[in-house]
Amino acid sequence: MLDEGWLASLTGATFRAQLRRLGVPPEAEEYLFVAALAELACGQARTAHGLAQRYWARLLAIYAAGHERSWLGEVSRRPPPG
Repeated sequence: MLDEGWLASLTGATFRAQLRRLGVPPEAEEYLFVAALAELACGQARTAHGLAQRYWARLLAIYAAGHERSWLGEVSRRPPPG
């Protein structure tokens, strides 16, 4: 999920583990993770203040960069159907 240091990895792993404990289907994990990071990064969540917003914004950027490399890059290399 996140590949930029132990804190980012721990954040992602902890978030997903909590979702599993709550019985959230695996298909929804990624969406909820991105939604939570976006909410924290823009300061909408009550726990996001000052410097913490920068941290959440950085995590969201790391996630987006990794997702772009892994998923969008793969899709863009495929020949068009038909």
